[in-house]
Amino acid sequence: MCKYGQAEYAYYILRQTAEKMLEKGVLTKEQFKHLDELNKRDCFSQFCTALEV
Repeated sequence: MCKYGQAEYAYYILRQTAEKMLEKGVLTKEQFKHLDELNKRDCFSQFCTALEV
């Protein structure tokens, strides 16, 4: 059975983490943008999403 919303939740958590890293200066804006794109693609390809309903 698929639990819908896993992709959205995982992406939300990863985005928050990346935003904090950007604020602290660990990531540049370009790195943040690239990491965000990778996280989004990975989450939505590995987990179920509410959009599948």
